[in-house]
Amino acid sequence: MTNQPVDSSSSGCFLDRSASSNSFADCNLMGFRVQAVLGTLIAFLALAGPAMGCTLERPHAPRRSFPGVKCGGGGGGSAGVSLVKSASVTSYTASGTPITYSYFVKNTGDLELNVSVTDPHVGLSAISCPSGSLAAGASETCTATYSTTQADVDAGSISNTGTATGTNADDGVEVSAVSSLTISTVGTAALTLTKSASATSYSAPGIGITYSYLVTNTGSVALNAVSVTDPQPGLSAVSCPSGTLAAGVAENFAEGACLARAAIDSGAAREKLAALIAFTRTAHGS
Repeated sequence: MTNQPVDSSSSGCFLDRSASSNSFADCNLMGFRVQAVLGTLIAFLALAGPAMGCTLERPHAPRRSFPGVKCGGGGGGSAGVSLVKSASVTSYTASGTPITYSYFVKNTGDLELNVSVTDPHVGLSAISCPSGSLAAGASETCTATYSTTQADVDAGSISNTGTATGTNADDGVEVSAVSSLTISTVGTAALTLTKSASATSYSAPGIGITYSYLVTNTGSVALNAVSVTDPQPGLSAVSCPSGTLAAGVAENFAEGACLARAAIDSGAAREKLAALIAFTRTAHGS
């Protein structure tokens, strides 16, 4: 009977049955030891592997084959991202002021992340980032531009929030961070008033005169509750077409100026008419 070879490849042995009994026994013993070590390692990875970021790809592999082990990625570390938003200006005074927003994004974890930044502020340009991915510990600055509007000036400030999102490509874990910023206006509130009359002279009592009060908002913010007062005796109530004036807008005669009528009934009033513009007049706005 021909001796058949003994395959103990799992232990590194390949013996012919013609080999001595001691050699055969040694090889067989080595095989048992290797199998024991493999069993212990498999059991260890099954219990402690997830904590180390390692998983058994074939946990129920045949006894004599070693299961695949995958480390890193799925659970093998922490994912994190931070965001700091800033702007090229700290304040603004008028519409049309250009602002460049910067979004400093940092990968604060130990996994590589695919990153993006969003900001829902109306009128903001698309946000541009140097790279779409960040290695662990790496950072980058994304930017976007904006131009202030009159509505921003009237509101007194611009507040908006950016969001950075990072996703690990291996396991799909997603993390995010937000950062808000407020920029205030240093706009000024101011107005001017010019008073005029429908007559430059008069010759008799009972002449009707219409006074016009041209109110102009010379500031950079809208004014509400605009009103005009004039203490001249016998003057009707001053009527204005609107109680609100946007920046740079005037209520003038052509559009319906603030008007009041007075009838010159006495000599005392006639003497005052020569100094119409000198009469006290006050315009208010808030």
